Amino acid sequence: MKRTPLKRKTRLKCQSNLKRTGLKKVSQARAKRERAKHKAYEEIDKKWDGKCKGCGESSWTAGPIHHSHLIPESVRADLAANEENLTFHCIPCHLKWEVNSPKASEMLDYRENLGRLRELDWDYYLKFKEKHNRNE
Repeated sequence: MKRTPLKRKTRLKCQSNLKRTGLKKVSQARAKRERAKHKAYEEIDKKWDGKCKGCGESSWTAGPIHHSHLIPESVRADLAANEENLTFHCIPCHLKWEVNSPKASEMLDYRENLGRLRELDWDYYLKFKEKHNRNE
């Protein structure tokens, strides 16, 4: 099937407009979830003392400190905007928690995070504990 130059120009023009503006099309439901998540970020930012909850270091020594989900969004998207599911971790602590390394138990907020996991999602808590015991 032969394409006409008109169709080709139209398609390329649309692509270049999207690239130029940097906009991505997302569903209304996803946009609503993102707004709720960022609102939760703003709420916990008010309570933050400027230190990583895992190691106690400030952002000056530990590097950038980010919002960290205790239960990943990929597992429970409905908990992405839940303040109980959010904490602050520097990148090394975030990686310890994410991959559930044996060193995760050395984090200052390990017991607190396990308690939160238990309250939020019992099944995920059991999987987390099982994986951690297997790594030790």
